[in-house]
Amino acid sequence: MVSGDVNFAMLSGFVEVGGRVGFAKPLTFVPFIGMLSIWFTTGFTWTLTAVISCIRYAQGKWKEKSIVAKEQPMKEAPIEFSKVAANQEA
Repeated sequence: MVSGDVNFAMLSGFVEVGGRVGFAKPLTFVPFIGMLSIWFTTGFTWTLTAVISCIRYAQGKWKEKSIVAKEQPMKEAPIEFSKVAANQEA
């Protein structure tokens, strides 16, 4: 059993860590950037994970995930209080 949408959160975390390594290593070899590439990488990975999260949100699959059971529709209409009170007085 999976707790809600935890698989997406885990995947997003892996993408962020992989993105940090994947962006930082090649950028350190770019002349005149050097160690600043690590700071640029932070922005790149935040953008990447934000785009992935926005796509996930737009798809709406997160609405189907829940750890709380969904309510079943009622078979009968609820009893109104005024009718119950009228029956008790009679």
